[in-house]
Amino acid sequence: MKIKSILQLGVYLFLGIYFCNAQNMSVLGGVRDINLNNWDFPTIETVYQDRNGVLYFYIDEPSWPRNSELIRFNETSNNFEDLTKHNFNIPGGVSNSSGVGLSDGSIMTATYSFSQNHWTHRYYPDGRIEDIGSNPLNGQFFVKTFLLPNGDLYYSHCMFYAGFRKLVENSWVDLPNISNRITRRIDLAHDEHNNIYAAYEADLDHVEVKVFDGSKWELIFEETDLSSQPNLHIVSSREIYMSYYNDRVKGVLIKKYNGTSWTPIGSSVPILDFGLGTHNDIIMNPVTQELFVAEGGYSSLYRYDKNRNRWESLINESPDGGRVSGFKPILHITPEGILYNTFKEDKGITILKYESEKLGRSKVSDVKTTPKIDVFQSSSSKNIINLINNSEIDITKAKIWDSNGREVFSRKVDGLSKTHTQLQVDNLLDGIYFLGLENKNANTVFTKTIHIKN
Repeated sequence: MKIKSILQLGVYLFLGIYFCNAQNMSVLGGVRDINLNNWDFPTIETVYQDRNGVLYFYIDEPSWPRNSELIRFNETSNNFEDLTKHNFNIPGGVSNSSGVGLSDGSIMTATYSFSQNHWTHRYYPDGRIEDIGSNPLNGQFFVKTFLLPNGDLYYSHCMFYAGFRKLVENSWVDLPNISNRITRRIDLAHDEHNNIYAAYEADLDHVEVKVFDGSKWELIFEETDLSSQPNLHIVSSREIYMSYYNDRVKGVLIKKYNGTSWTPIGSSVPILDFGLGTHNDIIMNPVTQELFVAEGGYSSLYRYDKNRNRWESLINESPDGGRVSGFKPILHITPEGILYNTFKEDKGITILKYESEKLGRSKVSDVKTTPKIDVFQSSSSKNIINLINNSEIDITKAKIWDSNGREVFSRKVDGLSKTHTQLQVDNLLDGIYFLGLENKNANTVFTKTIHIKN
């Protein structure tokens, strides 16, 4: 074990944090601190995949005059491609930006400029850039773009209050404010019913969570104890995770919402270097059912051990031996269950790849062999997924998660042995998804990555 790892171990044991050596870590592209075009202060805002599984990274404020960049990882050549190449500049320069990726590789973005306007665009992998709605718009500093599975596009903006807008027939329409208080750093997510959740800093010192049913916002969480930097990960309306920084404990707290109440998950995750900020992110791996938290203050990546109710710090024991996290970490899970942690390291960005040892184990419970189930999309009716059960296992429920691990479909099915079942998926956008089938004991007996093209 390297000296750095030994020092980290001593700190973790002192704080009551456990560690786990991680041999299955690597750096995407084999290079740390990537800087493709003399970027000044690059931070990753969005990580996503197209329908072919290609990884894209949307970068905010990479160089002066401030603009945004879209890069793509080329797996064949094992390097990164700068798709925008400084060819797009927001008038006045980018102050902050946010985006949501689509299955064709494009990304829908909202940007706040130094000229104090909002700009909304769609970037394409071939370099094309299109306006979304009418530009520019009036608005506030912090922006967050959000897309529902049915294709509805929104974005929030906040500072003196938290506004919320929806794209309707190529025009932005103001919806009820998320909050009328001083607000910043909103995170948006949705459940399987397309209810929208917003977690944000309110009055600069505490965290709130609200849910939007299409007409009004309802408060479901409030933490008034010196809290900030909230992030959401939603598996379903009854399984919502949130991480946020709490200044009193000098670390990140993690809580779970079951639809009625919030409960803590383990103890706090420490942040020891506040020079790197209190940014954090949280995500659930739908394949391995592991919960991860990344934080930038001590450049750490944690995995939750639910049997011991504690967080384990993943130590990089690969030949690379470098950081496992850093400033403004962004977590992304592929449908195959591979975790990526993207962060600013020095003058560039680093993308850490982590493959859990659980990926090598069988994902099937209660059966000795993987059941023979054919899964395909109808050619005549593309919004139908067909399940042909050729096994002896009775299927009682089907679930679908998107590439970020969010549950977007759940339905009871009568998938008896030797039967044909159809799933209606017309409310899902084109892209890569993860299908899981459960038996009568609520155990997952079949998993498969699927491509939906409606």
